[in-house]
Amino acid sequence: MVTRRAILFAGLNAVRCISIISLILVFASTVLVMVHNIEAVNAFLGHADTSDAQNCDYIEGSTVPNQPAGVFWAVVSSLLIEFQAIILF
Repeated sequence: MVTRRAILFAGLNAVRCISIISLILVFASTVLVMVHNIEAVNAFLGHADTSDAQNCDYIEGSTVPNQPAGVFWAVVSSLLIEFQAIILF
């Protein structure tokens, strides 16, 4: 018969496995978002001469604000999320 301690041990290991998988997914999705944002910024800078693009709040196709240092803060935010995931791992 399975004891209560064995069930508790298996349950805690399952929670630990789920948390490790979720941290890996957070890290991978943050890298993906950062790559997507940088590609969108590069495309935006290639067509920055149009006045239509200058009137937007965010760079089209990204989460980067269209303001001075917006790219910097978007990248810093992504890096902080990655460092948190690494520390929690």
